[in-house]
Amino acid sequence: MALGVGPPGTDLLPVEEEPPLPLNTVTPEELRAHPGLARLLRGLSCALGPDGLNAPLERDLRQAEAALALRRRTWLRWETLWRGVQELRRDPRDLEPPVLQALERALALAELRRGPSAFAPLLPPAQDPSPLRARLLPELERRLAEKTGELSDYHGGGGSPRPPKFPRAPRRAGGSRRAYAEVLGRCGEVLGRLAGQSCAGAQAELDGRRAEYLEVKGAAMLLKIRLEELGVLLDTYPPDKVDAHRRIRAGLEAESERAAAQASGLRAALAAFGELGPEFGALAGEYGRLRERLGHRRWALRQLRPHQP
Repeated sequence: MALGVGPPGTDLLPVEEEPPLPLNTVTPEELRAHPGLARLLRGLSCALGPDGLNAPLERDLRQAEAALALRRRTWLRWETLWRGVQELRRDPRDLEPPVLQALERALALAELRRGPSAFAPLLPPAQDPSPLRARLLPELERRLAEKTGELSDYHGGGGSPRPPKFPRAPRRAGGSRRAYAEVLGRCGEVLGRLAGQSCAGAQAELDGRRAEYLEVKGAAMLLKIRLEELGVLLDTYPPDKVDAHRRIRAGLEAESERAAAQASGLRAALAAFGELGPEFGALAGEYGRLRERLGHRRWALRQLRPHQP
């Protein structure tokens, strides 16, 4: 394994180097013993290179190596930038509190956008990162320049490398877990603020939907009760009983109508008699008593003469 030589930054990436395999590894004795093998190897040497690849394969290999080197350089740039931002978070000695808060908010929103798609409607619109970038880039460049100088001093000279001037930060056990917990905490705070901002409208809409649900549920319960009532009536009254009840009801209604007509006629007669004055009332009373006496005497006569019709 050796260090690759290329654009700045790529010399820190390990590059695997393997010696090319020779095309012909047989001995002269084997070639003399097998003449056909010698002819085959001479034919292959015309089509294959010293590494055993033909021209198209060698071209594809070079293109793949170039693409891999480009990906490595891109990854190195982003990784350097990300570690610089993390160092700014751990050591914000030259950053103002508002800038640090804006950085934490931007990182938390970035983590949420990389999460489940269900969070997307709840997130606020993206803000212009130019002010934050203008404040952070000079600080990142300054710190990276310091580290570049320290690395140059460390690897410079022909003698043994000197120890770096800055102490190496010790790795703490469980650091990744704490960082994950911090990210989750910030995400929870952002979600809480978003929920608080949209709570009023969402609560009103939720109450309206709940009222509609309760109204529909009440109507469904009334229909169910009516259905149970009709089922009980069908079980209690078969068709023949219902027909008999209908005939009885028709007869009762007819009798009720006749009684109502008679009552109406009697009320009219009483009203007509009442218009004749109080003297007519005394005469009517006397007439009633006379009819009662006549009735008694007729009954007595019928009792005395039972043989006469």
